[in-house]
Amino acid sequence: MNNKGYTLIELLGTIAIIGILTYLAVAGVSKYVDKSKKETYANHEKTLKRATQNYMMDHLDSTGRIAASTLKDEGYLDNLEDPKSHTSCIPNTFVDVQASQAPNSFNTSYTYTICLKCANYESETCPSS
Repeated sequence: MNNKGYTLIELLGTIAIIGILTYLAVAGVSKYVDKSKKETYANHEKTLKRATQNYMMDHLDSTGRIAASTLKDEGYLDNLEDPKSHTSCIPNTFVDVQASQAPNSFNTSYTYTICLKCANYESETCPSS
């Protein structure tokens, strides 16, 4: 008798190995995706700071809270999208700008406090409400 084929044990072993490899692949990919989403939020904060610095060059007398919607409306900022919910982060996001001038100096420096508020994220620098 010619027995061609695989035994049940061989098939179950193969399926178990494939299952383990699949689990490891999914765990690795999800870790990578989470890391890239966190990096996206950090990049949004850097983008907000750069947009505010450009805004300040044109509006030197502006200090206080500058809304991200103002930066977007005036062309300094594109839309910032939450990578998890794919909604805009613009409506509740702002930058607090404080001017400080050293004594006996004509140079004014600015401090930027970024508050990025997305559906699934809020900056650590946002004031507690």
